[in-house]
Amino acid sequence: MSHIAGSVTQISANPRNHWARALAAIDLRELGQGYKANRILDTIRYNDNIESDLFLFFETLINGVATNDDVRKINIPSDYNRGIGGPLHPPFRSIKDGASFPKPYPSGLALPDMVGNCNDFRYIEEYANWRSSAGAALPIDIIHVDEKGEGIPSLLASIAAQSYAGRIRLHILGEKPSGWKKPRGLDVTFHAIAFPSEEANALLWRISGDTRLLLFTSGVIDLDPMTFLRIAHMGQISDQMVQTLIPPLADSGATPFCTSAHKNIVNRRYPFRDVLGLNFAVTSTLFRNVGGLFEPRFGGAYHAGREFCFRLYNRGCYFQPIATRNIRDFSAKKGQGAADAKLYVQLCPNHWDRKTDGAHEVPKVSIYIPAYKAGKYIRRAIDSVLEQDMQDLEVCIADDGSPDDTLGVLERHYGDEPRVRWTTGANGGIGFASNRAIAMARGIYIGQLDSDDRLKPGAVRRLADFLDENTDVACCYGSCERIDADENFLKNEYSWPVFSREKMMITSIAHHFRMFRKLAWERTEKFREDIVNAVDYDIFLKLSEVGKFHHIDEILYQRRWHGENTSNVNEGFQTTNTYRVQREALTRSGLAHFWDIHIADPKEPRRVTYQRAEGRPLVMFWPYYRANPYQRLLYAPHANDAEFCAGTIDAALQMITISERPAEHIFHLHWLNFLFKAGMSEQEAAASANEFIAKLEKFKTLGGKVVWTIHNVISHDAEHREVEVNLSKKLTELADALHLHSEYSIAEVEALFPIPRHKVLIARHGHYVGAYADLVSQDAARSYLGLAPADDVILFNGQVRKYKGIGTLVEAFRKVLVQRPNALLLIAGAAPESPIENLAAPLSAFERTRIRIVDRYIDDAELQVFLKAADFAVYPYRNVLTSGSLMLALTFGVPTVITEAGMIREVMGGGDAGIVYDGSAAELEKALAAMLVAKDDGGLNAMAEEARRLAKACSWERVLQNIL
Repeated sequence: MSHIAGSVTQISANPRNHWARALAAIDLRELGQGYKANRILDTIRYNDNIESDLFLFFETLINGVATNDDVRKINIPSDYNRGIGGPLHPPFRSIKDGASFPKPYPSGLALPDMVGNCNDFRYIEEYANWRSSAGAALPIDIIHVDEKGEGIPSLLASIAAQSYAGRIRLHILGEKPSGWKKPRGLDVTFHAIAFPSEEANALLWRISGDTRLLLFTSGVIDLDPMTFLRIAHMGQISDQMVQTLIPPLADSGATPFCTSAHKNIVNRRYPFRDVLGLNFAVTSTLFRNVGGLFEPRFGGAYHAGREFCFRLYNRGCYFQPIATRNIRDFSAKKGQGAADAKLYVQLCPNHWDRKTDGAHEVPKVSIYIPAYKAGKYIRRAIDSVLEQDMQDLEVCIADDGSPDDTLGVLERHYGDEPRVRWTTGANGGIGFASNRAIAMARGIYIGQLDSDDRLKPGAVRRLADFLDENTDVACCYGSCERIDADENFLKNEYSWPVFSREKMMITSIAHHFRMFRKLAWERTEKFREDIVNAVDYDIFLKLSEVGKFHHIDEILYQRRWHGENTSNVNEGFQTTNTYRVQREALTRSGLAHFWDIHIADPKEPRRVTYQRAEGRPLVMFWPYYRANPYQRLLYAPHANDAEFCAGTIDAALQMITISERPAEHIFHLHWLNFLFKAGMSEQEAAASANEFIAKLEKFKTLGGKVVWTIHNVISHDAEHREVEVNLSKKLTELADALHLHSEYSIAEVEALFPIPRHKVLIARHGHYVGAYADLVSQDAARSYLGLAPADDVILFNGQVRKYKGIGTLVEAFRKVLVQRPNALLLIAGAAPESPIENLAAPLSAFERTRIRIVDRYIDDAELQVFLKAADFAVYPYRNVLTSGSLMLALTFGVPTVITEAGMIREVMGGGDAGIVYDGSAAELEKALAAMLVAKDDGGLNAMAEEARRLAKACSWERVLQNIL
């Protein structure tokens, strides 16, 4: 360990020594810290002393060493955007028809939607669903603070009820109660020390070195039985999650996995303010990364825990709420004391708690200055900050080994100024110095000031106030003027009026003065340390990928032009490094496989645009159904073969019209019902269909190909049946390929319109393994839904619509219920029309108790609760061709009763995972009764295993192989 610490320290001592960095990366990898190792290695990617072959050798060596890492970690958005593999295609980009972009940006280069802005941790959750083991058994240590000991009994009972196989240790900070009896099978240690305190910090540091997860609890708490599994589920794959324990959900109909019920908490401006004292979980790595120290000056756990979580927030962490069964209400802050409240305001700068300006222990704004040979002008730069009309700020200076009197100026003029802090070290370049300076910063907002420039009066307050009021903005910036060495005005600098990500991709438009959130910076890969210029362009490209930008078109900054500016001295490297950072931006966005920079005129090397790589077809698909992962699963096998973008036929026409390679354009059509708006007349529907066909024909005339996936013989609830049949006939004639999920479906479709067999592509509807969370046990699921262990639970899940035959299911269930009073029908999904209205006879009081309707959209994370609670599922569809619901149920190991169809026969015919019936009410009743008998006989367990086997056998195939 000391050898490894020494090699990492060598980087600070010799920041320009690429061998020291390579050695540190290798040492970290051998320790099992692959994430940090790759981050360090990336800092020498463009080092002039390292040939590309040698860098590749190091990269292979580091990523080939066996480590203690269970899975690759995902901590920041670029970890995800670069590509994580897995069952899902990366989130699709959308090409908008008629969209205009600044020239010479290409209209076909659609940038991905931002992930990870504010407290949006869905990208980490998606990765966890795929990579985190359902039974992740990471060692977990619980630190419980309870001065009176009144919360110990409920905590012990909560621990005993956990469904968790990992090692659990409980540390209680307080005196051992009289008559204490150690519970069997649980490692419990009492520590008679105060919290918070220096002694407690030392103890926590020792504990964190020998565990993977830390759960802090205080007061009276009753944990949900799935708490430890949920903590491990996310903790296994990310060191940037804070999982906060919250009171039970007020909505009695929502389960703890209902993300929409947590929306108000997740989307809060300052999520650390919702932490109920010392009740949260973090990985030990995160705990140690942030220093592992609770502020010992606090008198109690409430403010100590919240202040610690503020530091986690400012470090870029995400906060995921986990509902408890009960938790003491700390919101009133009873007994916490005015002194603690006052100290909290001093240490946690945010405009909700800190209402007034003034000098505070932890400032709201940190202005950072990287300094090298800055003795001539740095005093003017610092004074321009201290003279602002805002006191709640600090200046953080990283001297980069200046050979002049830079340090002397700082010591003589600011030695007694607490708002000015600095550090010095060996010369490592502007990127290295910038990273060091920001690492010193304590504020929530970071302002950038070069050592030879000045801020205009009011600049800091102007930008800080804007960030206060605009939570989703990661960076705001003003405009600037140029001055000479003697501070005479020369001219206003270039200023692009409105921020555009597309414009930013071709040239830097984030002008001085810039201010960004510290948490946004922590979610980037930081400043590059291996390039001499384009450093600012690189970091602001990175910041623009994790949050919105906003330009305030006011002169807030004076840029001094004296002939020795970095951009001027290193002009020879500017073009090369600009290309590098632009290519890096493509890579971070997952676009480098399909796009590269392009210089249309060699005489204008800085006029950069982009062009699509040859041999990478563009597949535009429509409509884009975001609510279901189907399309992301469908296209995942082709993720490296073609660029997949959502877009209408109008957008596809726009792209093919300007393309030099029209044969590489494909339009993939899915559902037809999106062509017909509700309330359309027959004539309007026909006109819409004809217009669509005309556009497809034009697309083909221009050289493109058309593929149609036939999901239904005719759209469910079709209002214009004849129009749609005629449209389908034309599509089969026009399309280059017709995709169906089963060969058996061909005959079913041909009953309505002809299918040219030579155009048919068969690729199965695959499973949903890894697409949804799958953690919950049946016992826990039933407990969440208020279902008894003895209930015979029959599930229908999905939107309740007429074609799905819910009325028939209800009637069949009523007959079965006569013989099986423990049977319970659970209908989960939004129901525009009540499934129990218009029945042959009204429901009896008893029947109403045995039919549960959850009339709302079921969140992705919550699907597991309903599926795991069921003994079997029923899908009594009418006129179904393909069933994603069937594949979902089989994926979760739920035996299924479903109406007969070609695709269903093919999937279910491979084993005994349920019953396929002919669609009649009588046969449905028999199927329900047979499944209940199978439960009595123990046969459902075997069916469940067979369901999982059948699902896994249905992998997603390369449907567009021949077309591409």
